Amino acid sequence: MRVQVIEKDGKPLYAVIPFEDYESLLLAARTAGEDQDLAAIRAAIDAGEETYPPEFVEKLIETDSKLREWRKYRGMTQVQLAEKASISQGAIATIERGKRTPNMGTARRLALTLQCDIDDLFGHWK
Repeated sequence: MRVQVIEKDGKPLYAVIPFEDYESLLLAARTAGEDQDLAAIRAAIDAGEETYPPEFVEKLIETDSKLREWRKYRGMTQVQLAEKASISQGAIATIERGKRTPNMGTARRLALTLQCDIDDLFGHWK
């Protein structure tokens, strides 16, 4: 690789390389970043982190009730979720329809029961 160094006051200021070399370096940097991302993903999966099918993720993006989609994904009815989370079935139905926002304790119990984060169910929690 040919490099032209441009100095100012005796110190290197710029390194100029042929465009073809620049493109090669850029591609190598991108590939290295992707390799690091893949390695991190593989490590998380190897450590037992749960993964989700694309269809489920798409439903979460499109739905008006993330709680409903998580409940269905976990294979529970409203009654089953209510029993496991110690919440009334009516409260779950109201929350799923967007007519009620749960308090922090209820949101925490729902998230624990569905094995997800509160933010996964209700977005950013304040």
